[in-house]
Amino acid sequence: MDAVPLLDNFKNPREILAVAAQSKLAQLERMIILMAFQTLDEHTEELGERKIFINSIPSQRLNDEDHLFVETQYRQHFKQVVIEITEEDSRNIELLSEKIHYIKNNGMAIALDDFGSGYSNEIRILSLLPDIIKIDMEMIQGINNNADKQNLVANLVEFCHNKGVKVVAEGIEASNDLATVIAMGIDYAQGFYLGRPTFEFAIIDPELQNEIQALQKKVTQSLLEE
Repeated sequence: MDAVPLLDNFKNPREILAVAAQSKLAQLERMIILMAFQTLDEHTEELGERKIFINSIPSQRLNDEDHLFVETQYRQHFKQVVIEITEEDSRNIELLSEKIHYIKNNGMAIALDDFGSGYSNEIRILSLLPDIIKIDMEMIQGINNNADKQNLVANLVEFCHNKGVKVVAEGIEASNDLATVIAMGIDYAQGFYLGRPTFEFAIIDPELQNEIQALQKKVTQSLLEE
């Protein structure tokens, strides 16, 4: 196997994607997984029991030697790890079966990313059996004033919750959308309104935390009044 490029060698995300475009998906997968576990291990106290989402390429898996290394060095962190599979790239279920079996048998969770990006339906949820789905931002942005999006997301949330699957709303960039998805029973939210990507670990802004708690309290009170 060729030498695996380190993250420090890339100037920006485009260069990382370029590695994939050069048919080096296996190297990219190996680099992401190993560096993610290393980072988790080095920041154990800082992260506490927070869940760590690691993006993975559905068609790629570590070799047996790397699996053994990860199990030996990082097994104590497995319960915190969520392996995130891109929905659009997960159409070939056969390629995923071995990976999913390994992930679940080792106590890690699975998240289906970008759900609703073009290939989604309830059958995919049943076939992949994810622990979490992340609803694509195209279905979320502007949801506060779009009845069609609200109906689609509400039905999906109900279906997932009935199957024990948690739901993440991606692409939250406005307070109105945040309020809407919280009222709809979304479990988690992600987007620039909540925090922008950073190379450092960050805590939730106290004002934002208060806003979320107030919205959740409002939903609880509404349910009690029904």
